[in-house]
Amino acid sequence: MAEILSLTDATTKILAARLGGSLESIRPTAWLACMTLTHVGRTLVHDPPAVDMDALLAALARMLRGLFGEEPTSIAR
Repeated sequence: MAEILSLTDATTKILAARLGGSLESIRPTAWLACMTLTHVGRTLVHDPPAVDMDALLAALARMLRGLFGEEPTSIAR
């Protein structure tokens, strides 16, 4: 759990610098992004799903862009 907290702190600072806003307002988004990427990464290593990896990574990128307040380029590919 300490790893996630450290990663969340670093991500919060990066996102605050990139997106603007206070650290406290950015922290929930940073935490969610870190948790998502950590769990997706672990699953890809230990129990990869039977899906097209390019499509999965594209969907993950769209999800994160939406989380960070950017317009998704498309809903599905």
